[in-house]
Amino acid sequence: MSTTTSRTPEVRPPRRDGPGERRILLTGIGPELYEAIAASRGDDPTPRLAWLDGDLELMSPSPEHDDLAELLSDLVKMVADALGLDCRPLRTTTWRRLGLGRSKEADACFFFTGPAATLGRGQLDLKALPPPDLAIEVEISPPEVDVEQLYAGLGVPELWRHDGERLRILHLGPDGRYAAHDRSRHIPRLRVDDAMAQLAKADTLPSRAWRSEVGRWAREELADRPD
Repeated sequence: MSTTTSRTPEVRPPRRDGPGERRILLTGIGPELYEAIAASRGDDPTPRLAWLDGDLELMSPSPEHDDLAELLSDLVKMVADALGLDCRPLRTTTWRRLGLGRSKEADACFFFTGPAATLGRGQLDLKALPPPDLAIEVEISPPEVDVEQLYAGLGVPELWRHDGERLRILHLGPDGRYAAHDRSRHIPRLRVDDAMAQLAKADTLPSRAWRSEVGRWAREELADRPD
């Protein structure tokens, strides 16, 4: 049971490590106060919010954070396209289960299954979507809330976490916990080491050349790989 209304709100001092994100933790935040804080941002998506059992993290992304998130998102989209997979990206959409004390704004998220992946935008109720099939989290500095517990409560089957050095691909198990795997659940031909190798190319290639190279690699090397 959530205890989101039983504590007096408190603020933990902000923390920032090197080029990472600026993170502030507020504690004792109930659902009504969370929604008020979220609404107060208007159309500005920052700071990004992660809310778990009364703890609210406010995160301001660094340029390194957003650049890496964009690379990971592009990688997913380009590989899915090269393999002919249905894939709908929804960027930093907010996913809420307020009754369970959970809400999260992913760095990127995707649908690969169901109507959200296969129907046109005008055929969907975008306000009543299920949890995404895959979410991406970039964490140059350590998060202030338990990201895996949060996403598990939202019911997201696959989670990618990148700390600026290493990518981990996690699958949600029947026990409600995430476990690391060597490949994507929704793009099974894509392995962790593949993704890391393609991301490394972005260190030396201009953006357009990198996207062209990833597309070529996916079409020529992944297309014939068994799932």
